[in-house]
Amino acid sequence: MTTRPSLRTIGFGLFGALFFGAFVYLMTSSKWTLADGTDYKTGMIIMWIVLGVFVFFTLACLWTIFTIKTIVLTSKTLIIKRPFLLLQKTVPIDNIRQVTERTFKINPTVRWTTYNVYEGKQILIECFQGKSILLNSFEISDYYNLTKQLSKLRREKNNGSGKQNEDLKNENQGYGWLVFVALLTIGLIYSIIKQKL
Repeated sequence: MTTRPSLRTIGFGLFGALFFGAFVYLMTSSKWTLADGTDYKTGMIIMWIVLGVFVFFTLACLWTIFTIKTIVLTSKTLIIKRPFLLLQKTVPIDNIRQVTERTFKINPTVRWTTYNVYEGKQILIECFQGKSILLNSFEISDYYNLTKQLSKLRREKNNGSGKQNEDLKNENQGYGWLVFVALLTIGLIYSIIKQKL
């Protein structure tokens, strides 16, 4: 089986880059003016720091898109591909020592309020050489099918022993926040275009 690229990861990366990139554009296309009584050097340092923060978040969101994973699971190997970076890692099924599953959450805190953006599952694949691989349901669209097939292969290798992974609940979680971020970004870009016309 081959997993599809995650729409959640692409969506949050793309709209995040556009959102923070819009602020970078606003700051670089406008003349910087300081409030009366503000030291010029201090004001410029603050403005450059703010611009640097927006540039950092823009690049971080773009990096999220570039590091998207697709997984290929065959009867003998687990192949982790990063298609945009042309990277690939192959793990033989016989080389997997243990697979454990746990909860995966994205809960940012803003002004002492925690928002539940996403809650899903994550598997930790431990290999005999001491290396480990983390895969989660946010970044893999076919997470449930992948874990089910991986468990099946490992049970077959272990002569029927092993635990069957549970069904992934709330598989569509996170898309509401994605729609909110998309609408917010589209509104911001629309207002910038309207202002410039």
